[in-house]
Amino acid sequence: MRFGGTTATMAVLAAFVLAACGGKGDSAKPTTTTRFPPTVPVRVVELSEGNGVCGLLTQAEVAAATRLASQRGSGSRGATSESCRWNLTGTSQFVLLLQTNDGPAQFDRARDAARGGEALNGVGDRAFISNDTVYVQKGPKVLVLQVLSAQGVPQRKEAATTLMRMAAARV
Repeated sequence: MRFGGTTATMAVLAAFVLAACGGKGDSAKPTTTTRFPPTVPVRVVELSEGNGVCGLLTQAEVAAATRLASQRGSGSRGATSESCRWNLTGTSQFVLLLQTNDGPAQFDRARDAARGGEALNGVGDRAFISNDTVYVQKGPKVLVLQVLSAQGVPQRKEAATTLMRMAAARV
């Protein structure tokens, strides 16, 4: 099949096809994407040791409880929660402390998911430990502290309990 037309006609057709298909060219219009619901910017504030939830424990306390060298804590604060992490000597070893304002309902969900865990008396309003993670409800706040290290479960559990007792007392 033979197309009859001039070079100018071919150029106009090519420009029209490119514009219709989203190709780049002077006549191409930018496309917009509509999302529902519209995206909302997330405001996250960085925390350093001594600020927010990072002020509930110190580098020295983390090192003493875990018996491992620790870096200074750093974390972030969002609209509904805060977190802080202290990196320990070695790869992928750390202590993580989370704080939310969801109170009893979140604590109950965590306890149900952990199948009850082991009750921890004298810490906050209610507390339990499951492996190396301690959960505490104190008023409207829920604190979660986890020790991840190469140590055995008894050592991680002891460190997590010690650190959570200190952190919960400061809330």
